[in-house]
Amino acid sequence: MVLLEIQKNILESLDKLGLALIGISEDYRIAFFNNTAKNWFGINIEDICYKSLADQKGPCPDCKLPLVIKDGQAFHLEKKCRHGKILEMYSTPFKYSKDETIKLMLLKDITEQKKAVEEKIRLTKLESLELLAGGIAHDFNNMLTGLLGNLEIMRMKLEPDHPASKYLENAISVFERASKLSRQLLTFTKEGQPNFEVIDIEELVKSVVIFNLSGSNVKPYFEFDEDIWKIKGDKGQLGQVISNLVINAVHAMPAGGFLKVIAENVKEIDCCRCGSITNRFVKIDIKDNGIGIPENLLDKIFEPYFTTKKEGSGLGLAASYNIIRRHKGHICVESKPGEGTIFSIYLPALEKDLKEISTKRIFGLKTVKKCLSVLIMDDEEVIRELVSEVLGEAGFKVTQTDNGENAIKTYAKALKDKTPFDIVMLDLTVPGGMGGLEVAQKIREIDPKARLIVASGYVDGDVLSNYKKYGFSARLTKPFKIPELKKKVFQVLKD
Repeated sequence: MVLLEIQKNILESLDKLGLALIGISEDYRIAFFNNTAKNWFGINIEDICYKSLADQKGPCPDCKLPLVIKDGQAFHLEKKCRHGKILEMYSTPFKYSKDETIKLMLLKDITEQKKAVEEKIRLTKLESLELLAGGIAHDFNNMLTGLLGNLEIMRMKLEPDHPASKYLENAISVFERASKLSRQLLTFTKEGQPNFEVIDIEELVKSVVIFNLSGSNVKPYFEFDEDIWKIKGDKGQLGQVISNLVINAVHAMPAGGFLKVIAENVKEIDCCRCGSITNRFVKIDIKDNGIGIPENLLDKIFEPYFTTKKEGSGLGLAASYNIIRRHKGHICVESKPGEGTIFSIYLPALEKDLKEISTKRIFGLKTVKKCLSVLIMDDEEVIRELVSEVLGEAGFKVTQTDNGENAIKTYAKALKDKTPFDIVMLDLTVPGGMGGLEVAQKIREIDPKARLIVASGYVDGDVLSNYKKYGFSARLTKPFKIPELKKKVFQVLKD
């Protein structure tokens, strides 16, 4: 037997290096192999040795070894096998004796290496998108805020049965879609850094899933560990991820079906995209029984601008991937056409579980009983006018300024005259001028008790994510809606 002629120490050395070696005779029969090859292909000496490869039906039939026998010539190729491994194969003829030539096959598992290269390419694309999104986010969101705000004011002033009402509603609907696209873009900018807080993941997931399935013919099924761990994350961003996955699932089940949502505590990640990682994670599986995703598209679905939908932007899953990455988590996908898709999200759990989450109730006041004053600093006139109109109708006296220097002088004068502003709303980025962060610092030097709200469509740094650290009482992300503006103002007054 040829196996006896091969030095065992050579085969054992290859095992230690994680390399598989297989010898194939001229008549397509396995002559010998090492333990690594046995583990990868399920080879058994008794069953396979000296049997024809053409008849072999092992656990990985798409790794058919005859494919690498090519006219006795040496060659190199890579092949993805059913067991998920990507193998690098080297083959060369070996003159074993005067009358016998053996084909030596050396196989190396390069799965992790390939994953690392793909991840690097994906991150490079995300970095390019960050530059693009960062360049347009500020101006784009300023425009959206002004347009959407004015449309909402028109809706408030028109009678419901006005002939123009339906066209106005259509316009607002379009702008809401544009706002959603804008929020997706913002997740790729530095402004998109998560605003971390302790989260009850069961409460968040269930509310988002039920909301997004309302009105559809897809029914949810929930399964959560009783003692599911708490996490720290950005509620808005994680809600956006769950929402994207649920909407995709609904589109994948046009005839209806069931959406299974499972959340469990895990201490180890083991999936094709992430590899194996040991830590405390909360794993969320979102499983549909829809049309599935073709295998050749699975590695592309998280790439920016990739979409199979006619009306898709190609940013939903890319944004979801980026959000989970910024939460130090992982997202994986498994799918079979005709059987359905499972998205798995892994989020780091708190080291010490918290029994309660403290929340602060915000009262929905609509008007104020006494005349309070607001100072707004923004370089866009349309936004200043919008805020003045909305807060003016709610009973506030609003003073406008378009630059930081005037904002500081105006605030100082009001304080000296003993008519201080109750709230100051500052635009974070003012092209060519003093931005909201610097203005806030100057105002707090004058009056440490100043109530400050920061507003921005884009920020260079983590000011919006950690606004309290920078002395702000609240934040507004452009484009914002009128109810959100009012809510933030009254929230600051109550604190």
